[in-house]
Amino acid sequence: MKRRAFIATLASLTVAGCTGSDPTPETVTETTRTTTSSTTTQPTQTTTSAATPPELRDLGVPVEDADCPFDAESVDRVVCHPEQTGEPLQLTPSMDGLTLPADSGTFTLANDTDSEFFANFYNWGLHKRVDGEWYYIVPLEWPEPLHTLPAGERHEWTLEVDNAQDPSRGVSGETGATVAQLGGGEYAFEVSGWFESGDHDHRIGLGVRFDVDGAQIELTASDDLSGTREDDTVVVTRDDEDEAPTEAFVLERVGEGGVPAGKPIHDRIAEQLVRPAPWSERALFRDALAFFEDDVSTVRLEQAAEFDPLFGRDERYYLRYSGDIYEADVVSLD
Repeated sequence: MKRRAFIATLASLTVAGCTGSDPTPETVTETTRTTTSSTTTQPTQTTTSAATPPELRDLGVPVEDADCPFDAESVDRVVCHPEQTGEPLQLTPSMDGLTLPADSGTFTLANDTDSEFFANFYNWGLHKRVDGEWYYIVPLEWPEPLHTLPAGERHEWTLEVDNAQDPSRGVSGETGATVAQLGGGEYAFEVSGWFESGDHDHRIGLGVRFDVDGAQIELTASDDLSGTREDDTVVVTRDDEDEAPTEAFVLERVGEGGVPAGKPIHDRIAEQLVRPAPWSERALFRDALAFFEDDVSTVRLEQAAEFDPLFGRDERYYLRYSGDIYEADVVSLD
């Protein structure tokens, strides 16, 4: 779960499993921050070269012993609430959990050390754990300034959940954000940074696990779409589009046997699929998956404009959602 801001697409992922000559498809868990981040540039601050004191270097636990969504490529040590308490650098919640459909809570980063702490306050993350795996939800884009938290100071983020709102691309805020379309389950809020006596390559992760109480969300197509059944295929078009469609986004249920050897299968959850990517106007997988029924094998989204998918237009993409495996492709109708 890489905490760096990647300049990449959602196709650039953390791969679970081996690559190379393995004849079986790879499984990719969509856990990383893989959308294009803002390129806003702010003045950076130079850290000192003094060695990090042991009491700061040994905060929390090694990343492999922490039950929060970090890995060894993103941080060295982790302070994870509620297991690690009483640390001089701590992220703590104002609540035990949140209740759907609307609720809010605050996460406070307290620096009770004698050193200045560096972080990007926009670069927090919200994750959901499903079947033992953490999936990154929001934000999908954020600016990249460098903030400082002086010794003895606090910084707060407020997370508001409002499922009555439409899901957004998840633009980050320095003090939190409102997030729509979350389902019940276990979540984590996290941020990372480093001390003035260290450097950004030796980061400390701070996380809070909490529960969201409520029903799971369902993928529902946009209101302006209508589907027409043709045998086991559903053709979906926009209600207000008069021009003849020129492209189709095709999603076909194929099963694992339909995935070519060596091709990755991308595991996704509803809270990810419901949101459009920062560069896209529509959540294509949400709109297509919403029209699948037990006896439907293929859904075609057709429109009189080019699609902007999460994958290369000359590639095929394999998705696992809710136990089924799908092949996605973009084809010309000219």
